[in-house]
Amino acid sequence: MRRSPGAVLSQAVSVLRTQGPLVLVEKTAFAAGWRRLLVLALELAEAPLPRPAKLPLDIRLLQPSELDLLLESEPDVDRPYAEAKLAAGQLCLVALHAGRVAGSTWVARDALVSDWARVRRTLAQDEAYVSGAHTATAYRGQGVNLALNAHLAAWLRDQGVRRAYRMTLPWNAPALAAHRKAGYRVCGQFVSLGYGRFGRTLFIAASD
Repeated sequence: MRRSPGAVLSQAVSVLRTQGPLVLVEKTAFAAGWRRLLVLALELAEAPLPRPAKLPLDIRLLQPSELDLLLESEPDVDRPYAEAKLAAGQLCLVALHAGRVAGSTWVARDALVSDWARVRRTLAQDEAYVSGAHTATAYRGQGVNLALNAHLAAWLRDQGVRRAYRMTLPWNAPALAAHRKAGYRVCGQFVSLGYGRFGRTLFIAASD
């Protein structure tokens, strides 16, 4: 449904007040077909030392038969979407507390992918793409994400992975802060312009 000019203006003013002019520019460009994703990289040999969470966690790979556990912790995730990720060969690492999923993250070994930004970039054999970091509401602020990331870094190293990537929206400050705490640093960005299936995407490396 198309919004009235007054509603659009009201939202723009709200974004300007709460998130600043740079975010307003990003979101305005997004509405015009512009897509931008920051790419962050972590050299796993330089990953931060593990930090124990404030509660006991069982961190392991989620089995396909346990999908209901993940969906219970993330009600916004559709079952077909999660099933498609598993069917595509992605792995889901979960942090369990008392039988419930406190945190989760996904790992792909084939490519960096974002349908939203028209991104598909093949990974090298010693690279991985980490996505979908999530901490269940009841467990936030207890170090779950840091513990999960440390476990993931160690597990990837054991699999022969040298570098891990994440992608995030430029205005997603909480995600950027969490990724940086886990040792990730911005290494570039994907920029896409177009509509629907038609568009062009470029990777721009970060300047040193």
